[in-house]
Amino acid sequence: MKTRIMSMLLAVIMLFGMIPSTAFAADSVEEALGEVDIYNGGTRLSYLSINGRVRELIYTYYNYVDRNGNTKEIPAYCVNPNITGVPQTVAKGESIKYLAKEIGSDPKVVGIIANGYPKRGLGELKLENKCQAYYATKMALWCYLLSNWNINNLKVNSSLTGEELERANKILAVAKDIYRRGTAWSTHLTPNLVAEPDQTVAYPVTVNGQEYLQQVFTVTSETWVCDYRIDVAFTDPSAVPAGTKIVNMDNEEISIITTEATGSGYSGKFKVLYPADSVAGQTGSVQLSFRTDVYKYAIYYAVCAEVDKYGNLQNYMCDTDPTTTLSLAAYSNYTDDVEEEPTETSLKILKYEEGTTIPLMGARFEVVDPEGATVGTFATNSRGQIVIPLTLAGYYTVYERQAPAGYLMSAEPAQNVKVEYGKQATITFENAPYGTLRVQKYSDTGMKLPGAMVQIEHIESGVTYSGETNYSGVAIFDQIKPGAYRVTEIASPSGYIKSDEVFNAVVESGDTTEVAIVNEEKPGLRILKYDSKTMQALPNISFEIFRDTQSLGVMKTDEFGEILLTDLEPGTYLVKEVATDPQHIINSNPQQIELSGSDGILQLIFMNDQKPGIHLVKLDSTTLEPQANARFRIEHVGGTFSKEYVTDENGEIDLTALEPGAYQVTELKAPDGYLIDDATRVIQINGNENAQFVFTNTQMPAFRLVKLDSYNSQGLPGATFRIAKIQDGTHYLDRITDMNGEINISDLEPGVYSVVEMDAPEGYVKDHHEYHVELFPGQISELVVSNDRMPNLEILKTDAITGKPVEGVTFTVKRVDSSTLTTVTSDANGRCFLEKLMPGVYEIWEQSVPDGYLLNEEHQLITLFPNRTGTVQFQNYPKPTLTVNKIDSITADPIKGAKFSVTYRSNNTSTGEIRDLGTFYSDENGQFKLDKLDDGWYTITELEPAAGYSIKEPASQEVYIEAGRAKTVTFENTPLSAIIVKKVDASTGDPLQGAWFRVRYLSGTSGTGGTIIAERQTSSNGTFVLTGLDAGTYVIEEISAPNGYVLSDNDIQTVYLSGADQDVITVTFGNKALGSLQIKKIDSVTRKPLADVEFMVTYSDGTVVGNSNGKFTTDSAGTILIEGLAPNVTVIAKEMRAKDGYILDDTPQSIKIKSGETVTLEFRNQPTGGILIKKTDAVTRSPLAGVRFSVTTTDGAAFGNATGEHMTDPDGIIQINKVDPGTTLVVKEIEALPGYVLDDTAKTVTVKSNETTILEFTNQPKGSLIILKKDSVTGAPLEGVEFKVTTSDGSFVADKGGTISSNGIYYTDSEGKILISGLEPGTYVVTETKTISGYSIDENTRTQTVVVNANDTQTLTFYNTPAGGLQLVKSDEDTGERIKGVKFEISKMNGEVVGTYTTDRNGVIYLPGAESGWYKVVELKAADGYKLDATPAYICVKDGETATLEITNQKMSSIMIHKVDADTGEGIYGVKFVLYDSGKNPIGEYETDQDGYIWIDSELEPGKYYIRELEAADGYTRDEQYKTVYVERGKCAQIEWKNKAITGQIQLRKYAAENNPVTGDAAGTPLEGAVYEITRARSGQVVGYIVTDKHGVAASAPLPLGRYYLTEVTAPAYYQLNGEKLEAEIEYPGQIIKLSQYDKAANLNVTIKKTGNREVQPGQVMSYTISGVANASNVPLNSFYWHDRLPTDATRGVSLTTGTYTQRLYYKVTFKTNLNDYRTLASNLLTTNNYTLTLNATTLGLVQGEYVTDVRFEFGTVAPGFQTFINPTIRVQVLGTVSNGYQIINRTDVGGKYLNEWETAKATWVTVVRRLNNPTLPKTGY
Repeated sequence: MKTRIMSMLLAVIMLFGMIPSTAFAADSVEEALGEVDIYNGGTRLSYLSINGRVRELIYTYYNYVDRNGNTKEIPAYCVNPNITGVPQTVAKGESIKYLAKEIGSDPKVVGIIANGYPKRGLGELKLENKCQAYYATKMALWCYLLSNWNINNLKVNSSLTGEELERANKILAVAKDIYRRGTAWSTHLTPNLVAEPDQTVAYPVTVNGQEYLQQVFTVTSETWVCDYRIDVAFTDPSAVPAGTKIVNMDNEEISIITTEATGSGYSGKFKVLYPADSVAGQTGSVQLSFRTDVYKYAIYYAVCAEVDKYGNLQNYMCDTDPTTTLSLAAYSNYTDDVEEEPTETSLKILKYEEGTTIPLMGARFEVVDPEGATVGTFATNSRGQIVIPLTLAGYYTVYERQAPAGYLMSAEPAQNVKVEYGKQATITFENAPYGTLRVQKYSDTGMKLPGAMVQIEHIESGVTYSGETNYSGVAIFDQIKPGAYRVTEIASPSGYIKSDEVFNAVVESGDTTEVAIVNEEKPGLRILKYDSKTMQALPNISFEIFRDTQSLGVMKTDEFGEILLTDLEPGTYLVKEVATDPQHIINSNPQQIELSGSDGILQLIFMNDQKPGIHLVKLDSTTLEPQANARFRIEHVGGTFSKEYVTDENGEIDLTALEPGAYQVTELKAPDGYLIDDATRVIQINGNENAQFVFTNTQMPAFRLVKLDSYNSQGLPGATFRIAKIQDGTHYLDRITDMNGEINISDLEPGVYSVVEMDAPEGYVKDHHEYHVELFPGQISELVVSNDRMPNLEILKTDAITGKPVEGVTFTVKRVDSSTLTTVTSDANGRCFLEKLMPGVYEIWEQSVPDGYLLNEEHQLITLFPNRTGTVQFQNYPKPTLTVNKIDSITADPIKGAKFSVTYRSNNTSTGEIRDLGTFYSDENGQFKLDKLDDGWYTITELEPAAGYSIKEPASQEVYIEAGRAKTVTFENTPLSAIIVKKVDASTGDPLQGAWFRVRYLSGTSGTGGTIIAERQTSSNGTFVLTGLDAGTYVIEEISAPNGYVLSDNDIQTVYLSGADQDVITVTFGNKALGSLQIKKIDSVTRKPLADVEFMVTYSDGTVVGNSNGKFTTDSAGTILIEGLAPNVTVIAKEMRAKDGYILDDTPQSIKIKSGETVTLEFRNQPTGGILIKKTDAVTRSPLAGVRFSVTTTDGAAFGNATGEHMTDPDGIIQINKVDPGTTLVVKEIEALPGYVLDDTAKTVTVKSNETTILEFTNQPKGSLIILKKDSVTGAPLEGVEFKVTTSDGSFVADKGGTISSNGIYYTDSEGKILISGLEPGTYVVTETKTISGYSIDENTRTQTVVVNANDTQTLTFYNTPAGGLQLVKSDEDTGERIKGVKFEISKMNGEVVGTYTTDRNGVIYLPGAESGWYKVVELKAADGYKLDATPAYICVKDGETATLEITNQKMSSIMIHKVDADTGEGIYGVKFVLYDSGKNPIGEYETDQDGYIWIDSELEPGKYYIRELEAADGYTRDEQYKTVYVERGKCAQIEWKNKAITGQIQLRKYAAENNPVTGDAAGTPLEGAVYEITRARSGQVVGYIVTDKHGVAASAPLPLGRYYLTEVTAPAYYQLNGEKLEAEIEYPGQIIKLSQYDKAANLNVTIKKTGNREVQPGQVMSYTISGVANASNVPLNSFYWHDRLPTDATRGVSLTTGTYTQRLYYKVTFKTNLNDYRTLASNLLTTNNYTLTLNATTLGLVQGEYVTDVRFEFGTVAPGFQTFINPTIRVQVLGTVSNGYQIINRTDVGGKYLNEWETAKATWVTVVRRLNNPTLPKTGY
C-alpha cells in the first residue's frame, strides 16, 4: 500500500514538472518591425525552371536589429515574380524604404519560410551558401502563392551541366522539401518545450557492470531549437543522491542535449542514472532544469514607403528571425523500497520486456485458485508487479488476458504456480514488443512524396493494412505482428506514375523495418508558337493534340504563345495546328513526340509566316517629321483591290494581310500647309514581306510676328493684327498674339503681305504703321514690332508727425483735360495705385480722412509719361491728444481716484465756442487721456482729490493744443495725516523697489504688539504711502528685503502721528546689496584660463560656502563666480586640486566681500616641465592657426605623439607638458599657412624642471602683385584685357595654388584690375597678350618686369589707346526721353553702306571702330507711336574721338477707351466699339482687351471723333449713346465707359479630404482660411478673391453672367493646396452656383543627424558629419536652414564642406563669432556643388581673440523630399588645454516654416577627450 501511494505521489510531481515557463524577449516581435530598408544583394541565380521556363532570382535582404542591438542580415522574399521590385529599381548594395506593419496570417506561408533559410541552417539544408538557400525557399514560396505554379512542375534548368547541375539538383530537392514541410502547417506553431520520461519511475539497469536505476527522457520543441542545443542540469545538485548523473544515450555525462529534426519538430534524448546503492531503500524525486533558445515565427508583409520616388513596387515578406528563451522544469522519480519478507500467503506476478529486466506496466492477468474459482483480474504497476494476498494454498493458474501497450501477448499466456501457506510464490511473464513497418515514398529526383496510398499484407495471416504517406513522405504501420509482409502502392501522388512493383519485407519484434518506393514523375508538353520573322509569341492559335492517335481536344495558345500540358500519361503525342490569326499563314506541318516518365516538360516549337503588307510613311521634306492626314489610293495591279487611306498621327498607313502581287500607290491630297507629291509608285510584294513607301511634302510659307514691350523687350500677348496679301487685298486674316507675344501662321500662299495692328494689348499704345513682308515657300518670315506702356499713378499718404503710412484716406483723381473723376482710397501701406492711365496732366486732391486726422486741402498736379509711374505725396496731421497725470506731491507715486472736469474753447471761431467735455477720474496709473481732439484751448480743473489727500494748487490749468501735437499736464495732491516709507540703497541712496513692510498701530504713544493695519511693497520710486491715519504710535517693520539685498540693520522703526491733516512723517530704511566673489585660474606662462581646477571656499570662521561643502570647480573660462554673499564678511579660497599637467598652488587667499560689488581672487598655476610653441604673423603679430611643426628628440625620435607632428591651435599655440627635466627637443616648422613663407629654421631647447620654455616662430606674408589697365585718353578702367604672368625663368604663375589660373593667363575685372596674392619673393614678368575691341596695345609698355618681396605689394599700370567712334542718340521731341527700337541706315559719303542698326534701350547706336570721315544717317523705321523722320543727317568722325549725333521724333496722337463695370469699376473684356470721324464716317471696329481697354493709335489726325458701343460683353447691357472725343497732336485722349452687369453668385464649400493628425480635424471637417482666385474663363482676367469662413463657406461678390474658373491659391493651415481648377458658368440673373472641394492634410517633418569622433586627443583635428538633413514633409517649407553650434569651450573651427542636396537651388552660408552676430561666409552657392570653406580666424579677417561659434546654412524655400546627397562635414581642432575625460558636446538643428509655423529637429554628438601620458623610458645605464 505504501508503494502504491508513493507511486501516485511521484506521478503528480512528474505532471507539475512538465509545465514550461517562457522567458520572452524584452521587446515583442510586433514592436520589432516598422520601417525597414530592403537591399539589392546583387547575386543572380537561375538553377530551376517552372512550367518549362527558367526563373532567374536576385538575392534581396534587410538588416534586422534584435533586442540586444545586434544586426543580422535576413532575406526578404518578394510576393509576385511578375512585378518590379528592389533589384530592378536600384543598384547593387542600394536600398528602398519599406513599411512592415501587417503580420502574416497564412500558416502555410509562415510554414514555408519557417522551414526555409535562415530558420534551417545551411548544414541542415545541405547547401553551400545563403543565396542558394534563399533561391530554394523563394521558389517553394512562389509554388504555394501562385495558382499556375505547381511544385511538381518545378524542374532543374536543363542547360546546366557538371557541378552546376549537381547544385541545381540539391536546390530542387531542398525547395520541394521546404514546400512539403511548410504546406503541412495548418496552424501557427508557438514556442514550447516538453520533456517526457519513458517510465514514471526509474527502473533497474546494468551499465558497464554497475547497477543503476534508469529513467530515459525525450525533450521536444515544435519550433527550431537554436544551434540544436538544450541546456540541462539538476536544479539543486545538493539534493541529488550521490553518484546520480545525467548522460546521453551512450552513457556519457552531459550538460547539453543535442537535438535533431524529426519532421514534426526537434527532439533529443538523455538518461538519468541513479547508483543502486545510493538509493537503496529510498523513494524520492530529483528536479531537472532545462533552458534553450527557440524561434517564435513571425512573418511581416512590407509595402514600399517611397512610392512618390519609385512608383508602385513589389511587396515583400520579411522574416523577423526572433529568438525566444524557454525554461522548463521536470522531475525524475526513483524508488527502491525494500520489500519486507512476506508474512502471509500471497502470489507475486512479474512482467518484463522479453530478454530484459525492463518492467512493463498495464499487463492484465486473471488468477484462478485451486478450486477453479477466479480470484480476480489484476494489472501490473509501474514496476511491472502484481502482489495478491491469498487464503488457499495449492496450484494456481495465471492467464495473461491483455498485453501491455505496444507488446505482443506472451509466448506462454497461461502458467501454473504452487502457493504454500505463509509464503509468497513468484511467477514471471515476458512480452516481446510489436514490430513497425515504415514505408518511405520518394520521387525519382529524391523528393519525399506525400499523398501516396500504400497497402501492406501479412503473408502468414492475410491481414491487410492501408495508409497514406504524410508530408514527410512516410506511412508508418506500428504495433503489427512480426513476420513477412507484402507491400504495394495502390494509388500514386498527384502528378506521379503509380509503381506496380511489389515489395517484400520482414518485420521483427521491437524493430522498425523500412521499405522505399520510388515514383516517376508524369511527363509534360509545352507547345510554343512564334512569328517566324519577329520571333514574337502568338496568342490564340488553335492546335489539336493526339495521344496514341486519340484526340485530346483543341487548345489555344495563351498570351505568351504557349500551351502547357502537365500530368500526362506516357505515350506518343501528335500536335497539329488547326487555326491561326488573320495576320499569319497557317503552319500545316504537324509534329510528333514521345513522352515517358521522368522526361519532365518537353517542348515543340511552331513558326508562322506573316501575310505580306504595305507600310507607307509621309514626311516633311525639310525636317523629316511625320505628316498626318495625307490621303492616298492603294490598288492591286490587275486585281480588284482598290481603296483610299489617310495617314495617321505618325504619318503612316500600315496595311497587312494583303494578297501577294504588284501594288500602285498614288497621293490624292497633301496635309494642310503642304504641296502634293504627285509621283506614282509601283512595287511587287511576296509572302512574309512588307513594302516600304516614303512620300515627302514641302511646307507652304510661314509667317511669324513678334510683339514686344518697348521697355523690357518681353513678348506682349493680346495684340490684334490684320494680315492681308497685297495682290488680293479683299481677303485678310485677323490674329491675336499669344502668351509669348507671337502670331504664327503656317498655311499662307507665297507673296507680299500687309501687316497692320488693329488693337494693342491692354495698357499699351497702338502701332499705326503698315508693314510689308514677303513670304517664300518652305521658309519662315519674321516681323518684330513693339508698344509703349501706359503710365501709372502712385499716391502716398503719411502721418505728418511720425511719417508712418495712413490707411483709409480717399482721394479724387481727375485728368486736367477731362471731366472724368476717379476716387481711390489708401491701403494699409498708405498707398493708392492707378494703372494704365492715359498720358497727360492729372489733378489730385484729398476727399476724406480717417477718424483722428485733419483733412489736407492741398491740390497737386502731376504729368504722367508713357513707360513710367508718377508719384505724389500727401501728409496728414493727427488730431491732438491730452494726458493728465495725478501724483503724490512728496513721493511722485501715481494716485488713483482724483476727479477732474475738462472744457474746450475753440481758437478758430469768432463766437469763441466752448464745450464741456465731461468729468474724468485718474486710473491706477494716476492718469486719464483724451485723444482725437480739435486744436484749441483746454481747461482742466481738479474737482475732488483722492481719499486721504488734499488738492494742491494750482487746482486748474489751461493749455493750448496745436494740430498733430500732444500735451501732458500734471496735478499734485498732498497726503493727509500720512506716513511715507522710503526704501534706499544704503550705499548709493538709490530707491529700491520690492521691499515688503508691515505696519502696526499702537493706540497710545508707545507700547508693544499693536494691530497690523497694512503690509505694503515699495514702488519703483522706493516708497509707499499710508494716508488718513488716526493719531497714535505706529511701528514700521521691514519683513522682506529686495532681491539682492539684506535686511537693514535698523529694520524696525517707530513713529508718532498727531492725527492732524498736515502731519506727514517720512521714514527711511537703507539696505546693503549682497556681494559676489570671482575666482580666476590662469596658466602662469600663457595667461590662458584653466578649467577643472578645484577650490575650497570658506568664511573666516571656517564655515563652508555654498551647497557642496565649500567645493567649487573652474569652468571652461577658468572662473568660479559665487553670488549672493553677505557684505563685509571675509572669505578664504584655497586650491585643492590642480589641472593635469600643472603644479598645485595651495597657498590660500582671503578677501572681504563688498556690498553690491564682485571682488576677484586670481590664482596662477605653473605648468610642469614643458615647451610652448607660439606662431605669429611677422607683420601684424596676429596668431596663426593650423601651422604644422615637428617635435623630435636629438636622435630624431618623434615626441609628443606617434608622428611627432603638431598643429597650432586657433591662438597660434602648441603646448606640450609633462616633459622629463633634461630632455632636449628639436622644434621645426614643416608646413606654413597658404600665403605665408615657410620658416624652416629648427630651434633646440632643453626642458627644465617645473618650467615652460617659450619658442616663438614668425611667418612673413607672401607678396602680392596688382595689374591695372586704363584708357590712355580718359583714364577709365578697361575690363576683359588678357595678360600672361610668369616668373623670371618663364614658369607660369598660378594664383591661390592653381585654383584660378593654371597657365598664367589672367583677365582684368570691372575695375580694370588683376590681383595676384600669395607670391613667393622673386622677379615676375607681365605681358599684355590681348586687348578689347576698340583699343590698341601700346607696344612700348606691352611687357613689364617687377620684383616682389615678402610682405610686399607691387603695382604695374598698362594703358591702351582708344580707336575713333560714331554715336547716334534718338529722343522724344517733347520730353527728351530716349527712344529704343528705331532703325537707321548709316553709309559713307561715297555711297558705301556701313550697315543697318537699331537703337538700344537707351536710344543709342554706337560704332566704336568707325573710320575718320563724313557719314550719312537715314531713319528707316520709327519706334511704335512715333512719326518717321526720313530727313538725312550728316556727321564727321575724327581720329581718336567719338562723334555724337542727336535726332528727335514726334509722338503720334491716339485714343484710349476704358470699358468698366458700373458697380466694381473693373475692366470688361470683349466689348466692341466703332470709331467715326467728324462726319460720322466709320474708321474702324475695335474690341476691348482682358482689362477692358482699347488703344487706337493708327496715325490719327488732331480733331473731333465719335465713338459708339456696337456690342456689349456677355452679362452686360449695351450703351447705345454716341460719345464725342477731341484728339490733340502727340497726346492720347482717354474715355471711361461704364456698363451695368447682369449678375449671379458662386458659393464654395471647403472640406478636409482625410484625418489631419496635426489639427485633429476628421475627414469631412469644414475648413476655414482657404483663399480662391476667381478668373474669367474667356480672358483669364482675375475678378476677385474669396476666403472660406469657419463653416468652410466662401461666397463671391455679384458676378456678371459668364463662365469662370476658381483656383485655390492659399490652403488652410496644415493643408495642401488642391491643384484642381473648378469651373462655373452663371447663365441667368440671380443664379447661385454651389461648388465643393477637398484638401489633403499637410504633414510636417524635418530630420537631421550628427556623427563624429567618439574619442579625441588634445590638439587633434576631428571631423563632424551632418547627415539626413531633409524636408520630410509633404509640403514645401520656407526659410529652411540647418545650423551647427561649434563646441567652442573645447575646440576652434578649421573648415567645412557644404555637401550637396537633391534639389537644385542657390543658398548661402553665414557664420557667427564670439564678438559679432551673423555675417555671410559664402553666398550664391549651388546645391549640386560641394564647396570647401575655411573657418580660420586669419582668413576671415577676425580680430585677435575672435573665433567662429556658429555656422548656418540658409536655403529659402525647399520642396518636399529635399535632402542631403553628399553629407556636409565640419572640421575643428581640439584645444591643447582640454582636460582628460572632458566631454565635448556638439549641437546641430534644422528647421523650416510652413504658414508661419516652425518645424524643427535637433541632434547632438558627444566626444570624450583622452589625454595620453608620455611614457617614461627605462634607464639603460649608458
